[in-house]
Amino acid sequence: MKLPQGVQDYLGAECYNKGLIERKLSSLLLGYGYERIETAAIEYMDAFRGAHGSLPPARMFKTTDTDGELIVLRPDATLQVSRIVADKYADCDLKRFFYLTDTYVSDSKDYNRELAQVGVELIGSDSPDSDVEIVELAVRACLAAGLDDFQIEIGHINYFYGLLDGTSLDDRDKETVRKYVNKKDLIGASVFLRQKGVSEKKIEALNMLPYLFGGEEVLDEAERFADGDRSVAAIARLRAVLACLKEYGLDRYITVDLGMVKTNNYYSGLVLRGISQSLGHALIDGGRYDRLSNNHGIEKPAVGLSVWMKRLLIALDKQGALQTPPAPDVCVVCLGARFRKNAYELSDRLRSEGKTVLRYFGTEEDALRYCAKNGIRKLIAAGEAAVEREVPAWNN
Repeated sequence: MKLPQGVQDYLGAECYNKGLIERKLSSLLLGYGYERIETAAIEYMDAFRGAHGSLPPARMFKTTDTDGELIVLRPDATLQVSRIVADKYADCDLKRFFYLTDTYVSDSKDYNRELAQVGVELIGSDSPDSDVEIVELAVRACLAAGLDDFQIEIGHINYFYGLLDGTSLDDRDKETVRKYVNKKDLIGASVFLRQKGVSEKKIEALNMLPYLFGGEEVLDEAERFADGDRSVAAIARLRAVLACLKEYGLDRYITVDLGMVKTNNYYSGLVLRGISQSLGHALIDGGRYDRLSNNHGIEKPAVGLSVWMKRLLIALDKQGALQTPPAPDVCVVCLGARFRKNAYELSDRLRSEGKTVLRYFGTEEDALRYCAKNGIRKLIAAGEAAVEREVPAWNN
């Protein structure tokens, strides 16, 4: 029987490496003072709809609850964290959370509909230092996972919105333009803007967005087209973030991309993604979402990121950096029913010494073959006494 499109089982070496990386990233985040949380797998659909950030219903797996309310499988963890903060931590000045979870979307760009992620949320600070910390964590996450071939691209969504200031576009029109730009459809964006009476100067500035990519010098070029306060402020903010990252010695991992406007519409400042040359999709996404908590009646600036585990595993595999799961240290086989306790006590003692011990249920001869086939170098036969057997080389 086949699985539905876009989901998968994690087995063997892939599952081992996924768990290994999750433990490394958890250790990293705990070291930065982040608190682990777990969010509900099922939520009311209204939790993902609001004036200051929402998801299209078509992206969600939804059904009707017994009380008639629409419920969905978790499509986005950041929106859930915003709800949690409003419900439980509205009076807290600063909170740092992380989580290991799956999100479920029906229209993922790479056809994965079940997305394993490590998510990070820093809530309660609008300081450039909090932006820097999230970018720093994106770099540290890649390094902790063992990835060499990566860059963290950063931009600012208000540079884009600032270019639209002074036009007659309403919020819906601006969202339409953002979607065009996100798809790199500049022709579609230009046609739409001309239909709305936007000046050619504005259209030229928007058409430059894909070319505003590179090092810090990109910001000098961007200033030529920044004719509004929001765009100017966005450049100044990015300069402050880059200066700090340079001071930390992390600037070699950073690229500026002012054409990055994101799929989700709740970003309000810094935006970022992590890329690898060997992968066609972002393995890290994130940014600032200061207005999202307004959906729940509070004001909490926030910034965060998500590490997409499947994509990270693919990048590590292409780099040759995935690890082979280690075989058990010892295999113990019992030489008869009357020696069961001996085998049990021997296994228990070896485990207490830090060994991984596999019990084989069968004959000693079969146990030797099993050990040889599975790379277990030590077999102990438990009878009147414990006798170590030499494991032969495996021969197909």
